Amino acid sequence: MRWNVACALQLDSEYVRQLESGKRIQENSGRSGKWIIIATDADEDERFIGELRRSIECKDKFFALAAHELRGPLAPISSALTHLGQPMDEAAVVNQSCAVVARQVAQLGRLVDELSDLARLQSAQILLRRASVDLAATIASAVEAALPVIASRGHDLTVVAPLGATVVDGDAGRLTQVFANLLVNAAKFTDNRGRICVSVEREPDWVLVKVRDSGMGITREMLPRVFDPYVQVERGSGGAQSGLGLGLARHLIELHGGTVTAYSQGPGQGSEFVVRLPASHGQECSAGCLARTHSYHALT
Repeated sequence: MRWNVACALQLDSEYVRQLESGKRIQENSGRSGKWIIIATDADEDERFIGELRRSIECKDKFFALAAHELRGPLAPISSALTHLGQPMDEAAVVNQSCAVVARQVAQLGRLVDELSDLARLQSAQILLRRASVDLAATIASAVEAALPVIASRGHDLTVVAPLGATVVDGDAGRLTQVFANLLVNAAKFTDNRGRICVSVEREPDWVLVKVRDSGMGITREMLPRVFDPYVQVERGSGGAQSGLGLGLARHLIELHGGTVTAYSQGPGQGSEFVVRLPASHGQECSAGCLARTHSYHALT
């Protein structure tokens, strides 16, 4: 015979709810007077179940968001293919349609790679291939990857970096992925023809990469959740936007021994994301050196 009972124990003037179950011990000669009693913390069980439900809910929302993101490039690809399928002899239309397909296929590839990395993140399978990395070259690669999204919204993009090499010990591909993610995030959450600025700065033991935008901003309540996994927080007063979030970017930066922090004065005040990476000494530009600026004006 088994039995279950819920009871409350008073410990130090506080009550603890317990769930208890028992079973009589069977012996060769028959039943004995001994029982096995198992007691569990009912409150702890409820907390665990609540966390599990929230986790499942977040993942369900994430998968719905991922499906939406992957579906996004299909409409322009379909439209471009329709134009290409029509009888015509206009090189400009053909070139434009091919460019649309190329951009959207690149976007699909980026999304698939990001989804794969998020899956690896859950099983701690992301490894870094470390080497001496010039951040200026890495940021240039990130700009190239994010430029289709930035151009589609007509943003002005400015990149300011010190003259000479600014070197960190890291994985160039993963750092490119991080900065491209931050640039795409800035482009999506900034109204058309906004401003985005990327700057590289030096501290004695750190290299800082700042990505600023003139976009929707982030509410004070949402700032702590910006990097949560499976969460796409609302920005400013414009409601939720599409995107896979920034949890992967934070994890990759932390694997490099760095940090990433979000700042915003609130809705309509823009946002700034600051990445701090340990500096590699001996190869970097000295503090106080001149800077070089590259601007991409109102790309359309």
